[in-house]
Amino acid sequence: MNKFLFYVVSASLATSLLFTGCTDRNKTGESGQGEPAGKPAPAAQKVEKVPIPEREATDTKPVETVDFQGHKVNLYEYTGADISMMRTGKLAVTGDAIYFYGSVNDPEKSDAKHKATKSVLFKVGYNKETIKDPVQIAEANYIYYLSNDGKGAIYKGRDKDKKLKLGYYDGKEGKYLEELDGNLFACDPETGYIFYDKGNKLVKAKFDAGQISEPQDIIDDCETKFGRKSLTPLYADSKAVFCQTEVEEEKDGEKIEHKQLMAFDHNGNLLCTYDGLTELPRGWAVTTNYVVHSGSKGDLRIFDRQTGKELESIKLNIRPFLLCTVKGNDVLVYDDRADKIYRLDL
Repeated sequence: MNKFLFYVVSASLATSLLFTGCTDRNKTGESGQGEPAGKPAPAAQKVEKVPIPEREATDTKPVETVDFQGHKVNLYEYTGADISMMRTGKLAVTGDAIYFYGSVNDPEKSDAKHKATKSVLFKVGYNKETIKDPVQIAEANYIYYLSNDGKGAIYKGRDKDKKLKLGYYDGKEGKYLEELDGNLFACDPETGYIFYDKGNKLVKAKFDAGQISEPQDIIDDCETKFGRKSLTPLYADSKAVFCQTEVEEEKDGEKIEHKQLMAFDHNGNLLCTYDGLTELPRGWAVTTNYVVHSGSKGDLRIFDRQTGKELESIKLNIRPFLLCTVKGNDVLVYDDRADKIYRLDL
């Protein structure tokens, strides 16, 4: 082989290795903007296998069972209380409580002819698949702003002076604390960091008992760096923060837009991407071993969390409108048409 041919082959091989993503589907340049999606760990890097956590046994009978990766996956319904007031765009779960937004009557704006409603943050205690009666925490009209720090709920709404502020419920009382200089957020209960988007930036800050301090931009321009117009934090833990974005692809001469989840480490380095469903996409959940995306018709697309590999798709006979991690590989599923919540044990 002559020198020129050797250099061409070597350069081509190096380029292909540099831009190989964490899955075959998630390489680079999917945004159509000519920018790489990032530089995940090279394919040759050894991925440490994360053990599947054991779960507590339950006597509750599942309402549905499906096959996944050679084992049975059960769907259990939470019962014991009326949750028909749920009208939420986000869920949060701690070790003993489920948080969601609900719609209640607003006597201040109602009259003899018209009944007005307002959004309220609710807490529901649970033990296995039994839930307690919902308790109102605070009025908060922003149903997509909700996370937890392991102890209580973090939310967003307007205080008595109608100022948009961050709210925090510590397990005993809810109160508004400060104006949040950002948008949607996700908190990591393990390290105490909160992540939020601010324009095309992703910000990390310390979160302690509701107070935010030491904010720093870990991604200063997601469009320039990753070809994404926005990043919406949905979930965070000590290993990564997961942000939803949108990707436009051309298929058979048509432009198709779909949801994508991007995983970053706490310094803003891209770890992996997960391409969501294209038909009636709904919610995401990140568990110890998996990433799950749901669609309105009951479809669940399940990925290996570490590698981004699409493992399998399963179908449930419910409408999985929203998902949220309970613990381990257990996922809370909200069916907004049936006004019910379930636990899926992947």
